Amino acid sequence: MQLLQQKDFKALVDNHPRAIMLSTTEPRIAYVNRMFRAVTGYQADEVLGEAPSLLSSGMHSSEFYQAMWDSIDHQGRWEGLIWNRRKNGETYPQWLTIYPVEHDDRRFYAGVFMDVGDITAGDERLASLAYYDPLTELPNRSLF
Repeated sequence: MQLLQQKDFKALVDNHPRAIMLSTTEPRIAYVNRMFRAVTGYQADEVLGEAPSLLSSGMHSSEFYQAMWDSIDHQGRWEGLIWNRRKNGETYPQWLTIYPVEHDDRRFYAGVFMDVGDITAGDERLASLAYYDPLTELPNRSLF
């Protein structure tokens, strides 16, 4: 029965609507789910064993990452907006949560994220519709 439960749990994580990456403390990527592959464009065999920095866009300073790890060490997690890079080189904003996971006397770090680029574009479109006429693109009464 235990094997069935592990199999069911793996199916749940594999099909989760958010991207999930599990990394070791070295750090090396140990697991990615289906949504990770959809968001980043990387297949599992391309990233397993690689450093998570493979996804880095280069847009954040070392102080940003130091503050991130300080938060994980002192508060048990970090959550925020980060810019990462897909396999095709495109940078995109993602909402990321990182937290430690203990399993079989080993420590891992789980990263759960989603691409928020589509949400941001939608917000910008709504803001535009609120202040500009969609046909003429001239300012509307609200903007005046």
